[in-house]
Amino acid sequence: MFGNSSFVVIWASAAKNSIREMLVNAQDSTWRKNVAKAVEQLDKGLQRGPLGVGEVYRATGPIREHIAVRHWLSIDFAVNTQRKIVFVRRASKMGQKPD
Repeated sequence: MFGNSSFVVIWASAAKNSIREMLVNAQDSTWRKNVAKAVEQLDKGLQRGPLGVGEVYRATGPIREHIAVRHWLSIDFAVNTQRKIVFVRRASKMGQKPD
């Protein structure tokens, strides 16, 4: 749909802080590696083709709002298809209520 052009991905401070907190509070190195791997996979997927990441729960004009999960990490993000920008609003550990 968008050819080879990539999207700009912006992570909100709240999302980055949540991920940082997950890494600091990780019970073991395996969990820490899984979180880091999930973030890397999600970020790459969002750059390459965000409309194929997760599930759309709302669409208004050029804006598509999604939720996605990788390795117990969930993110809530919006895609502006006209401007080719992805904004990751929230990140949380599955089973944990986001702030």
